Amino acid sequence: MKKIIQKIFLFFMAAFMLLYSSSCQSNNGNPEQSVEMFTHEYVPPVKEQLDLTDVKILLPYYSINQYPSVYKLNQCSMELSAQALDFLNCTVTIDHINISDYTEHFEKAIHSGIPYDIVILQPSQINKEYACDVEFLYKPWVDKGFIKDITEDVGKFFSKGVIYTDLIKNAKSPEGRIYAIPKITKVMIAYGALCRNEVLQNYDKKEINGYTDFIRLIDENIRAGVDLNVNVTLSQLLNMNLNEHLMLSISSSNILYDRLDKKFVYLEDTDNILETVLGQYKKYFDMGIIESSYPLQQKDYIYVNDYIAFKYKGHIGIQEEYARFSDAYSLFLVGGENNSFYYNQSTSAVAIPVTSQETERALMLLSLLNSDNSMYADTLLFGVEDKDYTKTEDNKILLKELPDSYGFLYWGDYLLNFDSIASTAFSYEANSDAWRYCILNARDQDAILGLSVEKVWGTYGNMPDEIKKHLSGRVIPVYKELNKIMAQEDAVESIIQNLKAGQNEELYNWIVDYLSP
Repeated sequence: MKKIIQKIFLFFMAAFMLLYSSSCQSNNGNPEQSVEMFTHEYVPPVKEQLDLTDVKILLPYYSINQYPSVYKLNQCSMELSAQALDFLNCTVTIDHINISDYTEHFEKAIHSGIPYDIVILQPSQINKEYACDVEFLYKPWVDKGFIKDITEDVGKFFSKGVIYTDLIKNAKSPEGRIYAIPKITKVMIAYGALCRNEVLQNYDKKEINGYTDFIRLIDENIRAGVDLNVNVTLSQLLNMNLNEHLMLSISSSNILYDRLDKKFVYLEDTDNILETVLGQYKKYFDMGIIESSYPLQQKDYIYVNDYIAFKYKGHIGIQEEYARFSDAYSLFLVGGENNSFYYNQSTSAVAIPVTSQETERALMLLSLLNSDNSMYADTLLFGVEDKDYTKTEDNKILLKELPDSYGFLYWGDYLLNFDSIASTAFSYEANSDAWRYCILNARDQDAILGLSVEKVWGTYGNMPDEIKKHLSGRVIPVYKELNKIMAQEDAVESIIQNLKAGQNEELYNWIVDYLSP
């Protein structure tokens, strides 16, 4: 039952994020940045100069995930409070409210004068009254007079927050004022390969630098006589190959953008990319070593998923699922620095309510939580050290299994940004530094691609219905339909010919015209 709930929630969250990002928010106009990683020095205030106070936080949680007990939440809140007391001379009080009741509770708190100091804004997630605005994301709360203008204060006490705000389109008011600081997730097509340790004994490299290495990993184990089960999809293999060739697939059209030559091309018209991937997939299919299923199973020697699914709390309960196998498996980022195409997405933000009496200290606390010190992120994500998790000798997280819950604190995720969460490395991660480099890279994507990243990720949402109808002819089969075709001798040629038959000049020209500068 837990796994069914996981699947349903993952599907819902994925669908919501795609719809939301295409219609509301995306990476826009990043100021040109160097290829260096996103870094920002945190300068703590002098504790002795701060009066003792309490910062009150209102946080939502989801009940669908068999949420940990109130007792456990209180333990973690007390731990965070003790940490804040040491550094900022303030305690922390956290009220946890079910997401379905959060908006109503927040409004009542404002009207009754309850002095919360940090609240979470989630545009459009609960009701249409708080749907995102095309000009200003947080306009509904500003219009109601619920949140403070923190423009000057955030620059003084949470300077990183100004950078976060600049990364998201329409996060500032039309007048350039800051009322809320977006929580940013950096989204990219980057896969992780979770490999049994005995598989790695037959592979003489310490990285999986793309499709070529991934295939080599499989083939060397086949030659070694390992009875492999590889849990990977055709689309994952194809994306690995495209990433290695610096090709970008546009929406679900199987029309590619060549990042080197700056031109568009049909997937089936490339120099043997599709034929190579299909041929490799059929080879493994005929050998009976390949399948795609969820979740990770004991029989899987190699399991592929989005790398972010191994890392972030938004992927409900999965971290504990993988932690069960941490002694027997190692996780590799596939592609390394080739995973450089990304966009910044935000589906929530932190704000200071008008009833707050501790604006400055609240912003200091947010700055502390989003500093380079992973201690705070660990508490918010995993709980109390030695009770909910331990750390290995190389300072990596080892999650403890809990018998009656998934044992993870989804509530704390709201207060952290992508760079804070990226600092966490798990015990089974073989090349966590490579992922950290990818997630923190600050390259200007528009300049690199020669086209708008915002438009790329919004292609489907902006495509007219009369153009979308042509996408049906551009689909590569999946699941049972794919297996049925793969069982045929001419499977590779059949899929290629079907795509060629589905080539459509109207669709191709619309994509080129829409994305071209």
